[in-house]
Amino acid sequence: GNIRAPLADRFWAKVTKTDDCWLWTGAASSQRNRQSYGNIWVYEVGEKVAAHRVSWLLHHGQWPTGVIDHRCDNGLCVRPEHLIVSTHRENIRRGNSPSAIAARTGICQRGHSEWGVNNRGKRFCRVCARARTRRYRLVDQIAGT
Repeated sequence: GNIRAPLADRFWAKVTKTDDCWLWTGAASSQRNRQSYGNIWVYEVGEKVAAHRVSWLLHHGQWPTGVIDHRCDNGLCVRPEHLIVSTHRENIRRGNSPSAIAARTGICQRGHSEWGVNNRGKRFCRVCARARTRRYRLVDQIAGT
């Protein structure tokens, strides 16, 4: 018959423990997704699942209820002590994207600090928004519309 190794055995066979991070080492490119997180096929779910989410399952006995954030900022790390559950917003804010930096510093990527909030509750830079509107109006004038 078709005998499958248990998930924990298949998972730990692809992990290298260092003094700091425990690194997912699944070698095939199909085992990594675009964000450089490891993936492993979970037969019980019927699809690939991010390795750090499987680590959470194996250590806590249940799937995480939110986004798993890497305290170490290493997407290939599966060490349970480096993983915390957070909201999507908290996870993005901890990152290094322009919007995350602006949220932490109060300064947009072009150096402005004049903020507004749109009708969906999202913050935006008023100076950049005015400049965008001027550019769109100029394009419309050039196009004759």
